[in-house]
Amino acid sequence: MKSKPRIFFIAIFTLLFSLDVMAEKDNITYKETLKGKSCKSGESESQVLSCNYKVGKDLFFSIDGIGNHDTGITVWKSSGSDGDFYMTFGLMHQCAIVKPGRKTNVSMIGNMAFVSPKHGKVYEDWISCEEGL
Repeated sequence: MKSKPRIFFIAIFTLLFSLDVMAEKDNITYKETLKGKSCKSGESESQVLSCNYKVGKDLFFSIDGIGNHDTGITVWKSSGSDGDFYMTFGLMHQCAIVKPGRKTNVSMIGNMAFVSPKHGKVYEDWISCEEGL
């Protein structure tokens, strides 16, 4: 009788560990956001940094004036959640959130990217984005 609960817990642990590893290594949204990022510095003395993010076929947004008090985020193209990727904004952590849409056909769990308007970096989790690690 003692072995049945033990086998059950081992099976549950193995399943949860497998799901966690799969989510970490296959974050398509993070990879696509990094791949589609391009930044340039302004040519004036202020050298204001701007970054464009082309994620998949359906999402294109920019962050202009990165790190300044008047930083702006502009969504140039999006099909919303019906596209392959779309963007929202997290008020608590102050980061843009890139999410997979219906065309991507992947779960949102473990498949998001967080973009900091403080420095334009892309993160896999909101805590790192908020802290700017």
